[in-house]
Amino acid sequence: MRPEISSLIRNAIYPRLVDGERVLAYPDVAGMGSNLFFMDHKQPEDSKDQYGMQSFTNSFEVKMVEALAQYLIRNGYDKPGDIAILTPYLGQLSRLRDHLRNKF
Repeated sequence: MRPEISSLIRNAIYPRLVDGERVLAYPDVAGMGSNLFFMDHKQPEDSKDQYGMQSFTNSFEVKMVEALAQYLIRNGYDKPGDIAILTPYLGQLSRLRDHLRNKF
């Protein structure tokens, strides 16, 4: 993983984590102002039972992830493995898979 990501967990969880030399040579992400960013919004989660899941989902975030993926693809990240989407909730993972499967 990029050093910008590994540094988030290094001190708290994995103090001996060492970045591989290969990741230190990664070029900056094309078309982005930063290699890592967090998005904040005020859109509420969907109802937990709306999709038969006991996990969080957020339709707004699904649409934003789709838009970001399309933007990255237009900037040259168009091969399998070029883009990784991470989410901590199983419900959101299911929503993302279902939605993006039909788009890409």
